[in-house]
Amino acid sequence: MSKRFLALLAALVVLSSCGGSNATSGPKQGDKLTIAIGVDPDTLDPMRQSTTTIQNIVAMVVETLFWVDPDGKIKPLLATSSQTASDGLSWTFTLRTGVKFTDGTPFNAAAVKANFERVLTPGNLCALCGAFRNVQSIDAVDDTHVKLNLKSPIAPLTGLLTIVTFGILAPSTIVKGTDNYKDQEKPVGTGPYLYTDRVKGTSVTLTRNDQYWGAKPSYKQQVFKIIPEPASREALIRSGGADVILLPPASDIPALQKDTRTRNVHASTA
Repeated sequence: MSKRFLALLAALVVLSSCGGSNATSGPKQGDKLTIAIGVDPDTLDPMRQSTTTIQNIVAMVVETLFWVDPDGKIKPLLATSSQTASDGLSWTFTLRTGVKFTDGTPFNAAAVKANFERVLTPGNLCALCGAFRNVQSIDAVDDTHVKLNLKSPIAPLTGLLTIVTFGILAPSTIVKGTDNYKDQEKPVGTGPYLYTDRVKGTSVTLTRNDQYWGAKPSYKQQVFKIIPEPASREALIRSGGADVILLPPASDIPALQKDTRTRNVHASTA
């Protein structure tokens, strides 16, 4: 797995089974990974994200210009570098070449411009836009350079652009004037996984993107089961019905840490 993919997965792995689906050997590379979570996604639209668990799922499909590595350092992702003007009122980003969305269209400055203009459009819900609203305009300088012109300086701009809110969707899926411009529930991105299916209240399924430009993840498929009750999630992993669960019952964590059938048990509120 790539370091980036491991960082995404680490945010979800709070309790992982040694048993896995066959209760003896656990999931092997290439198999399906089943993860039990407690939250039913209110939306899979990057722009509308406000829940950490769901952001981590969406971030496997839709990528940002930058990402935060496991050591907390901001690293290039869809952008390879950034340059800010001396007065701090503009930033120019150099974009990665040779990247395509999973619908086959090329990733370029026009795509970044379309996405950023979407999150700034009045009437579109963007709960985590925050300081990004200081962006006055976006210029696609050429295919590999995009420039953000600011009303006032945004010191932590590259850090802000690591948030999945600013993940880049295929432009064909967010055409202005369509319903998808306000709410895109079937995200098409450039990431290591493709959105495959969602059964509301039951599951979200992702399939590995075998054309991914970067290091490909090990598992062909990830299935996120929606299990609201912590005790039910714990029972599921003990029975081998899930390989990973998020947030087991806090009172059971000491016992789970001693259980030889489980591993990577962490107290976390992520």
